[in-house]
This record gives sequence, structure tokens and C-alpha cells, in this order.
Amino acid sequence: MSGAPAQRCVRRGLLWGGLRFSELAGLLTLLWAFAAPAWVAAHDVRPGAVSVREVAAGEYVVRLVDAQDGGATTARLDPEWPDHCTFQGVRLACDGGLRGELRIPEAGRRRIKVMVTVTDLAGQRRQWLLMEGEDRVNLDDTGEGPPVWSFVWIGVEHIWWGPDHLLFVLGLWLLAPTWRRCLWAATGFTVGHSLTLVLVTLGWLAPISQAVELVIALSVLSLATEVAALGVADASGQQRRAEWWRSQTWTMRWPAAVGAIIGLVHGMGFAGALRDVGLPAGQELGALALFNAGVELGQLAVILALGLLWWALEPRVGAGVGSRCRLAAAYAMGCTAAVWSLERWVG
Repeated sequence: MSGAPAQRCVRRGLLWGGLRFSELAGLLTLLWAFAAPAWVAAHDVRPGAVSVREVAAGEYVVRLVDAQDGGATTARLDPEWPDHCTFQGVRLACDGGLRGELRIPEAGRRRIKVMVTVTDLAGQRRQWLLMEGEDRVNLDDTGEGPPVWSFVWIGVEHIWWGPDHLLFVLGLWLLAPTWRRCLWAATGFTVGHSLTLVLVTLGWLAPISQAVELVIALSVLSLATEVAALGVADASGQQRRAEWWRSQTWTMRWPAAVGAIIGLVHGMGFAGALRDVGLPAGQELGALALFNAGVELGQLAVILALGLLWWALEPRVGAGVGSRCRLAAAYAMGCTAAVWSLERWVG
């Protein structure tokens, strides 16, 4: 055997080990899913909350909401109260009122934000937002609340460090053969999640959080399946790609509508970052709008970064390598989303 056929045979044997690329990609990404359990088991990024409500003079009821920093484990909040206070169960008793320094050690060890809210007998609220690395609050301060603009960055982080939402944005970009379809899908996604974000955060809709997280994982899995189909079509040549175009899925036929429907579910997930934490007193709508703007900025930054990266690499790697990269990414997305789906179904 000699010439071009022999070279192709050797190249396939050395590079793929006798496997088609799709089979090798599936094997490698499946191994990756089990080799990187911390990322695969990761959850959303969401602030924690310490809410203290006075029910009698010097007596309080405490509600704690654990935080998430995108890791596999929850950042459990265990506040250290001032020395003159006694905490048992959910009841807090402070001789002479709640004053002094409140410390939250976990906030200093983990990359989390924590909202601290104290409501007195008259219904007046004082609020503080602990940013990353901050672990204490001076309860003698006026507690005017966090600057409303800080919710922009909370929204950006929710996308950048929320792996399920991030993979969905990646899937939309990989699936869109044209910028027009990508923009239609992204616009629909924005409309959908903006609607449910408002409804859930303001208390007009109360979804079951476990069901929402499961559906979000399934949406990523479904999108990965479609990206894989496009990758196979691309890798098989022009004829297979033409067949794929003639049998377009719902996502390709009506990208804005499908994006909006899936966005409705993801918006409920976004709202989970705010619903239990609470918004700044008197600035609820402004903080909500800025959080949503942060989510949009985070999505846009991801799409632009991917577009620029591909614009720089495509002339060098060629269309064939690009189609195989899309296929490998689809397998990685699918394996990860499948693990999430099983985890959230069982959990």
C-alpha cells in the first residue's frame, strides 16, 4: 500500500486508534465528565442571606439562606453573633438589642456574597451586602443597603459562574449556522427569562425549584443533541449538511419562539438567586432591572468572546477541524447535562 490511501490509513490509525471521531469524542468526553466531578456537579452562583426579624424587644427570629459559588458543595452560613446575644434554633435573644459585630466566617473563606437584613419591631429594615472576602458587619451602622448598581455584577457572575446557563449560551452559539439565527434565539431567550425573573422575584409566581433545575439541565441536554446532529452533518460533507438543513428542528425553524420558551424556565432559575435573598429596600425594581441587565451583559460577553475566538482561529484550522470541534463540544455538553439531569432527578 502506498501513496495517498496509505497515508490516510496511517493517519487515521495514529490519530483515532481505529475509532471514528464521533466515537472517540464521546469516549473522551464521557471520561472527562467523570474525571471532573467538581465542575460537573457544580450549581448556580447565588448570594446567601442572613435575615433577622425582631418579634419582641430584644428577641428575634433568624432565617439563613446558604450561598452557592458554583462549586459542588453549598456554602453553609453559620453566623457568629455578638457576645451579648444567645442563639438557639431560629431564635436569637440579645440583651439590650442587636448591636455590635456580626461575623460570617464562611463568607471570608468562599467566593460568595451575603445579604444581611435586620427588621425591627416598627418594620424598618437595615441591609448590608457582604462582597467576596468580607466576613463581618457592624450592626451599629445605619445599614442603608447595598448600592443598587452592585446587582449588575451579581447578574454577570450568575452567567459566568453558573455552568448550566453558561453551557446553554454556548449551545445556542454552536447551533446557529448564521449570526441572524443566533441573534433571534438569544433575543427570544432574553424575553422569556426576563418575564419569569420579574414574576418569581416579585412573588407573583412560585415554581418548585427542584423541578426548575431539572428542566434547565434537560434543556442543555436537548440543545447538545441538536448541536451533535449539526456536527455530524458538517463532518460528513456537503450532502449530509444539506439533508440536515432540509430536516431542521424546531430550534432552527423558530429560534426566537423556542428560545423564549426555554428562557421562561431559565428565568425561574435566575430568580432563585434573588428570591430568597431579597432586594434592597425601596429599590426593588431598580435592582431587579440591573440584575437582568447584568445577565444580558454576561451572555453578550460570552457570545462575543466565542465569535472573536472563532473568527481568529477558523482561517488557520479549516472547516473540517471546526466541525469536529463542534461535535466534541456537543458530546461534552451532553455528558455533563446528563449527569446534571440524573443528579437533580434523584436529589
